[in-house]
Amino acid sequence: MKYDIVIFDLFHTLVSMTASGDPGPQPYEVVGVPEDEWFAVWRRHEERWLKGQCGSLAEIVSDVIRDLGLEPLPELCERVCATRRHRFRHALVNVIAQVLNGLQRLRTRVAKLGLMSDTDFDEIASWQESPLASLFDVALFSCYEGMAKPELAFYRLTTQRLGVGATRCIYAGDGARNEHVGAREMGMSPVLVTWYLESKAPERIPVLAQGCDAVVRYPGYVIELLEGL
Repeated sequence: MKYDIVIFDLFHTLVSMTASGDPGPQPYEVVGVPEDEWFAVWRRHEERWLKGQCGSLAEIVSDVIRDLGLEPLPELCERVCATRRHRFRHALVNVIAQVLNGLQRLRTRVAKLGLMSDTDFDEIASWQESPLASLFDVALFSCYEGMAKPELAFYRLTTQRLGVGATRCIYAGDGARNEHVGAREMGMSPVLVTWYLESKAPERIPVLAQGCDAVVRYPGYVIELLEGL
């Protein structure tokens, strides 16, 4: 099988707030609650913000703060949203050299590059400012498409926008939200990207690797797999 199309995940595969400098406070720090409590409640609303099923992110933030037993004052909600937008913009604009340089090399070796990301509107508000934006033939975001990984419809739509068949595609990501499961079911070759996981959750690497055809440290290393898989 010859693969000449690569589809990437975005966050924790190509960009990371930690790697880019992680500027400013975390949302839970702005609200003044423990990290685990914030994310436990935040994830209850995950489908709404991932699929754009709300008027604005401030609406979700307000519901999360209320669920935490606090008063969702408008100025507090806006501070949380502004903090998130700033942090995600910083990550999108300040892509680490190992990723950016590798993708630029890969761009010359493949027929097309695609991107599909589970994200909300605020997280990718600065996408067009990112040096990554010009490298991709198509970029799909769950909040705009109303679907998220590992829904096969999301992968199918990505291949349709690329104008290619799934069996020509390598799908590379950090393994969040069972993304490799969806890729394999769609007929793609799943590849695990580990540079972020190595520092944040190294114990997950051997588990996630079991469901993939290959493991690479940085996205650009996919070059070595194009003929070998």
